[in-house]
Amino acid sequence: FIRLARFGVIVGRALQAESRLTSGDTLRVATILTVTAVCIAGAAQYAFAGEQFTTLWDGVWWAVTTATTVGYGDFTAADGLDAA
Repeated sequence: FIRLARFGVIVGRALQAESRLTSGDTLRVATILTVTAVCIAGAAQYAFAGEQFTTLWDGVWWAVTTATTVGYGDFTAADGLDAA
């Protein structure tokens, strides 16, 4: 019974921590940081790999699809770019 009670306390603490992490402020800050990081990564791709990314928005699109692991942002030879 004591082990079960301890397990209940641990689960209760974990649920409280999860509740704090998913509060509006924490989630909002995480979203803003993620969007900022994706935009910076896209701009960096455009700046340093300009031959593959002809516009800033191509770089940002690459960063979005990479961050979300969707993979639909890949450039192909049909897009008029050399496939590397």
